[in-house]
Amino acid sequence: MRPDVTRLKPFLDAVYDRFHTEESLACDPLSFPRQYRDPIDREAAAVIASAFAFGRVAAFMPVIDKVLSRLGESPGQALAEGNRALFREVADGVIYRFATPPNVEALLSGTAALLRRDGSLEPSVMSGFAAGGTVNGLLSLADALRSSGDGDPGFLVPVGNPDSPMKRLCMLLRWMVRRDGIDLGIWKGLRPSDLLFPLDVHVFRISGLLGLGPAGQNNAPRMKDAIALTRQLAELDQEDPVRYDFALSHLGISGTCRGSAGPNCADCPLVTVCGARVACD
Repeated sequence: MRPDVTRLKPFLDAVYDRFHTEESLACDPLSFPRQYRDPIDREAAAVIASAFAFGRVAAFMPVIDKVLSRLGESPGQALAEGNRALFREVADGVIYRFATPPNVEALLSGTAALLRRDGSLEPSVMSGFAAGGTVNGLLSLADALRSSGDGDPGFLVPVGNPDSPMKRLCMLLRWMVRRDGIDLGIWKGLRPSDLLFPLDVHVFRISGLLGLGPAGQNNAPRMKDAIALTRQLAELDQEDPVRYDFALSHLGISGTCRGSAGPNCADCPLVTVCGARVACD
């Protein structure tokens, strides 16, 4: 039976009110592009920050900081005017999980090529979007980043699998399109209603506990799951279906939700509608 999504609205609003705050930005990769004023710097920082946003927040935040610090006060200008020697220097010694210095160099090279050619990464998204919607726009951006630079960015850029939820690119689009005091709202070609939910394993698990996705913790999210969740939450806000993403992700980042019943459940705004609530009683 399809869940009554409207029943969840007061509880999701409570999560939003609690976690959709500037205080939560301190442990979010979005904090990096927000340090800059110039749109090209914000965009360059956003591409780098979103690419490394996998694994533990405490592990990837220092890596993002290292890369951006090496690019200087204007990362967008540094990339647009840079060359392979600069990219190799910035990437030197940067290793994070599956990402190696050659992968980082390739990411910088591909981003730089698009900034030089178009002044932004938005045209790469829009060309795909115009031809086939948001998923196609994401695939178009991934292909442009991979094909425009030197080398292989590896795990830092999706390989273009349409079954992948492409969580980090969906998150990048959210940053670039929405404008609400948290997200940046730089790109104007897409509307918030065009966005797809950035679905990682943690938000996927929370959505399952709320009855908005497959139950269980052993499922890997797929693009069809991101589309389904976006459509369900559009019933609460058709113009802005991903508005709860930042807050739900920080429900997990903060440690309030650990994905299973435990002592923290009593402090969770979702406890009375969560599938784990029976064990919490």
